[in-house]
Amino acid sequence: MPPSAPAGPSPAAAQAPPLTGTVLHRYPLSSTAGRRARVDVTVPITTLLGGDAPAYVTSLGPIPAHDARAHAAHSSIRRLLTDPASGTVLDVGTSTYRPPAPLAEHVRHRNPVCVAPGCTQPAIDSELDHTVPYPAGPTAAHNLGPLCKRHHLLKTHAGYRLVQPTPGVFEWTTPTGQRYRKLADGDTFHLEREPEPTLADRDEPPPF
Repeated sequence: MPPSAPAGPSPAAAQAPPLTGTVLHRYPLSSTAGRRARVDVTVPITTLLGGDAPAYVTSLGPIPAHDARAHAAHSSIRRLLTDPASGTVLDVGTSTYRPPAPLAEHVRHRNPVCVAPGCTQPAIDSELDHTVPYPAGPTAAHNLGPLCKRHHLLKTHAGYRLVQPTPGVFEWTTPTGQRYRKLADGDTFHLEREPEPTLADRDEPPPF
């Protein structure tokens, strides 16, 4: 009878993670067609500064703080601002135009309808507008709001001015100087008109 093959590790042992290392070490990535692979690792700023909080690899899980710092030293870093209570991403800076899904959901939940005065089109059927146009303005909760197609075009091409003095509150100025404020719950208020500029405020010389 031929000698039996040496016993291999038990199924449980084969599946057990190593005692050291990270998920990045256990899941090596390869590049195809000349394209580099990308791994998203969320690292708290306190960890980069020497803290012990773990980082998280998207779809894989946590990695130790010391491994996160080692990977960060050889990676490109993009700032993300998150809600400390919920972890929702609120700000991705100017690194991307399109808001991540959690940020888009947060904005549409905060303002459930188009932020133009009198408009009730649901936010889910509206476009997310950068109040201060990108990239001068960041892709962030305080610079995003849902606008239906019509009001998005008016804001962009028809001389309407829009500001967001606090997140979720929108103030409009029409080309004729009428001003409106729309709150996150949909309530709208007519504000005082902007005062007409005096001759001293104008750049051009007086007409005489």
